[in-house]
Amino acid sequence: MFLEILISTTLSRIEGAKLIAASAYNSIGIRSIVVCQTFDQINDIEDGVREYFDFGYVQFSSTQGLSQSRGLALSLSTAQYIWFLDDDIDVQFSGLLDIVDVIKSEEPDFLTAMFEDLDGNQFKNYSSKCFFHSQLTVMRVSSIEIFVKRCQFIDAGIKFDNQFGLGAKYPSGEENIFLSDALKAGLWGIFYPIVVARHPPMTSGRNFSSSFILRSKGAMFARIFGLSGFVLALPYVAKRVIRKEVPFKSVFCSLRDIFHGTFSYIKTKRTHG
Repeated sequence: MFLEILISTTLSRIEGAKLIAASAYNSIGIRSIVVCQTFDQINDIEDGVREYFDFGYVQFSSTQGLSQSRGLALSLSTAQYIWFLDDDIDVQFSGLLDIVDVIKSEEPDFLTAMFEDLDGNQFKNYSSKCFFHSQLTVMRVSSIEIFVKRCQFIDAGIKFDNQFGLGAKYPSGEENIFLSDALKAGLWGIFYPIVVARHPPMTSGRNFSSSFILRSKGAMFARIFGLSGFVLALPYVAKRVIRKEVPFKSVFCSLRDIFHGTFSYIKTKRTHG
């Protein structure tokens, strides 16, 4: 199998995930693994149960957290390349097929693409040209943009950090850490300006006025860059202010929250190794 879609969901949202997987299979023949975490409501489903469908299968898991879910999906896949998806997106199949052609031609260790909101507006100021990723460019990547050469990541021991992501101590930044670790391990990635999905207006980790999210960003910068992470976070806050995602009057509070996240992560790491 060349490409497989990995979808993370919970019991309360599983029908949406199954619809996405069925649509991908019925439209272009790509199969999916759906990892369904069962913590969100009382249920009688045992950990490890698997249900098979034409589109692939649903793997039930008692783990909690998005990184745990994606890590399990990664370990279950047998495809050459994988694509991480949320359970609330619309796949843009023409763009996806274009990306498959690029991957077959370039054979990158990872590739990132573009996504839009449901009205076709871009979430980010994407480049109009392809480029090779660096430690700074992967800071802007969202999980549903990521295509990964599975064996390269597994052989290099690259995993999602379970401290980060929805349901974890730090609820964002797991995808950025994942790709940063890949670059540090000598893997390489490229960006192509091709739209592969549409997503509802607000995505996790983009509520920049939330102290919880800002502290998570601070911890993410510390996880990737160490003590210099706080310095590198300064232009991050400045950009959020320029784009009016953070009110100017809240700059001090935003810096305080990022500072708190950066140094609490470093302190915890030193304490626990």
